Amino acid sequence: QYVNQGSATPTKYQKIFDNTGIAPNALQMYTYGLAHSYFNWNGTIRTPAVVKYASTLAKFTGQTLGGREVKKSLHQFLHYL
Repeated sequence: QYVNQGSATPTKYQKIFDNTGIAPNALQMYTYGLAHSYFNWNGTIRTPAVVKYASTLAKFTGQTLGGREVKKSLHQFLHYL
């Protein structure tokens, strides 16, 4: 299977535990939205957008800090945003 952009194979999500009471149809629409809401890619992605954004943020934070420690006073804030 050749794909040059996006995801040709759909991703299946399984709900392991649920105490929210969200209807299955609503959950499906939510996960569909996560696959289509990553703005750095034109098309769908297999990984949910929030995970991709977290990965990108961690990469940029690591590159910016270069292994240096962050001040203790910043630990309680989202200093990397």
